Amino acid sequence: MLNPEPFIFADVVAFYSTQRFKQGLGLKAPSDLKSFNPGVIRGTGSVAVLTNAGVTMDVSDNLEFLIKKLDLARVDSAVVADQTGLDALKTFLPPNRVSQYSFESVYSSPIDLIFSSTHKDGTQLQALFQEGMAKIKTDGTYLSILRKYYPGSVINRKVLHKDMR
Repeated sequence: MLNPEPFIFADVVAFYSTQRFKQGLGLKAPSDLKSFNPGVIRGTGSVAVLTNAGVTMDVSDNLEFLIKKLDLARVDSAVVADQTGLDALKTFLPPNRVSQYSFESVYSSPIDLIFSSTHKDGTQLQALFQEGMAKIKTDGTYLSILRKYYPGSVINRKVLHKDMR
């Protein structure tokens, strides 16, 4: 059983060097990346989204290679989920260079949570999950958790449930 609302949204973004692109990328749609040389990771949904938008891209086999290509200016941007990119910059770049990167939204992707309709407790588990989510959204716990993952505790509003944006 598909949960009626997406569990969360992934904001798929283009990370870029603020030194190379001082004014940003000016993205409003995936097709806007046609003017750039974006990098993506093989097998991700971004490959399909950008291909459908007519964008030519550089494909990397893993996140580390993509971030290193970005840092060496072999690609203009790295198209990944915001949290994935934020963590990858910290993991693969020296700390003094992480702040030289920013991102702009490319597209939003719902992340669904599915409960088995064949599991004997599937319906009950789904109801308990929905009840728990409603509680932590109401009491502020949900936002408190998300704040931990964003620089300066500033949540990217595009990842929030639609009723919280």
